[in-house]
Amino acid sequence: MKIAFDVDVLAKQMPIKDYVRKVADWGCKYIEQSPHPRINPFYKHPLFSKECEEEYRKALKETGVEISSFIVVYRWSGPTEEQRQHAAMGEGEVDFDGIFETLREMDFAGKQLRPDAPKVGGDNIICVSYFGFPEKMDRQAPEVLERMQGELLDQ
Repeated sequence: MKIAFDVDVLAKQMPIKDYVRKVADWGCKYIEQSPHPRINPFYKHPLFSKECEEEYRKALKETGVEISSFIVVYRWSGPTEEQRQHAAMGEGEVDFDGIFETLREMDFAGKQLRPDAPKVGGDNIICVSYFGFPEKMDRQAPEVLERMQGELLDQ
């Protein structure tokens, strides 16, 4: 299983090389590439120039971080940005204990959902996504990574 960090908020604050380094510093090996204005902007065809690709590849090589998944969003029909601000894991109403229990029961970390399922993209991926409160990320991101590892990998 891969545990990835969604770089959405970081990508809005810093250059590619800096957010790749920050994800590595937090101890996460994988990035989920959510929409980014230079790579795959919201609602538009992906851009990803040769220069941008070279910058990204260099940062990934220097840190050992890999891209686990690539998200393209064509339309957002959700609430306002203010309403999308959220609490950290365990601070809201989501039953994360129940979610992790279900993931353990289905052996999410150890196998694909069906034994005969093709290994398209490799391992199952669980991702950390933070869309609000970037000032809390340096504390919360490593805490969530540690919780995911403890709940799903340290069994």
